[in-house]
Amino acid sequence: MANRWTKEQKQAIDARGSDLLIAAAAGSGKTAVLVERIITKLLREEQEIDRLLVVTFTNAAASEMRQRIGVAIAKQLEETPEDIHLQNQMAFLPRADIKTIHAFCLQVIREYYHLLELDPKVRTADPAEIKLLQKEVLEELFETLYAAEDSQWFFDLLETFSSSTKDTPLQDLVLQLYTFAEGSPNPKRQLEQLAESLFLAEGETVDACGWFSLIRQSVETALDYARYQLKKAWQMADEGEFGGYHKLLTNEVAMVENFAAALQKKYADWRLAYLAIDFARLPAYRGEEKETAERIKTLRNEAKDTIKKLQETIFAYSPEMQADLVRRMYPVAQGLARLTKLFLDAFAAAKREKNIIDFHDYEHFALQILVNEDGTPTEAAAELRQRYDEIMIDEYQDSNMLQEVILTAVSKGKYNEADNNIYMVGDVKQSIYKFRLACPKLFMDKYSTYTD
Repeated sequence: MANRWTKEQKQAIDARGSDLLIAAAAGSGKTAVLVERIITKLLREEQEIDRLLVVTFTNAAASEMRQRIGVAIAKQLEETPEDIHLQNQMAFLPRADIKTIHAFCLQVIREYYHLLELDPKVRTADPAEIKLLQKEVLEELFETLYAAEDSQWFFDLLETFSSSTKDTPLQDLVLQLYTFAEGSPNPKRQLEQLAESLFLAEGETVDACGWFSLIRQSVETALDYARYQLKKAWQMADEGEFGGYHKLLTNEVAMVENFAAALQKKYADWRLAYLAIDFARLPAYRGEEKETAERIKTLRNEAKDTIKKLQETIFAYSPEMQADLVRRMYPVAQGLARLTKLFLDAFAAAKREKNIIDFHDYEHFALQILVNEDGTPTEAAAELRQRYDEIMIDEYQDSNMLQEVILTAVSKGKYNEADNNIYMVGDVKQSIYKFRLACPKLFMDKYSTYTD
């Protein structure tokens, strides 16, 4: 069996004594390596299967992993039927902690529900019921705010985000913010931080805005695409047949390169370099290579359209006006955070009244059990840390910050670096679950800081 593994796969299977991040492309056998690592531990190191926590992304993945481990144990038992350790692992396999993060969180809640103000008879509501309850709570909250005497901030939000007859757009926005914030260990603090990221003191330029780095990334992404198309057109237009095209494109490539260099400076420099880009009319082509000429035009037009769209989204206003707009948005952002926090409290109260919980609650209740408000581990976390020799996370690129805190709380390395025991498998290029609050930055931070 060992012969079918590459050198790197073998290292990923056999490495011990540290946290590990296994990063590899789709189809390269990452999950197979994780399963082989488990099997190797069971067969060669007398690892107890019930002392591993294996977190998968779906129930189907957990079931398949459990089956593959069972087949490997059964095959080995055929050769050594008297092996008591393997007999025990086969017996323990059905109860092994190979499950989704939500299933693990629910397990924690069931074991330690006495630490929560939670009725033991609480049930998990289905998504349709949760959606209906959210709508009811939102409408009641809005009705209360319509009638309140100190709700000018609320009416300002309505004026900004809703039409004259409907407040649905604002309700939808609150739900989006609520869902986003629930992926954080502290949703209310997350909402407050989002609002504060728009604060600009008098005299500060838009460069001081908390969102500025993301805006730069957005511009760089668009520019990279435009630059690629433009250079491709330039390469196709040689000095001979397309001499007129080549001269014009040479100038345009230079302007785009100047714009790219300006992105390392301040917004005012960006805008000056952007406004200096001028796409003149291409000279008429009267040669025989008409198909090539059309291809050059198409590539150039794609670059041109991409650059021009930045005028609408990024460069419509002067640096002074941009800073003024950010300052005017700050109280609006504060109002949105305030409204979403009110909904968060009202929705939690409504669920308590109906004695129901949802999938977000799984994670937040587990966090409440495992981590104190000051970020230190609880006694429950200490108990679980002693239960698991290793924590393995499949599809790690789809983890969110809340899940990261939960699993770190039950790992040993968090509190003793000599005992690191987290094994993460994934490919950041396959992170497609942003709508489920996946945070690929977790993966990339480790990828850039872990040693080879």
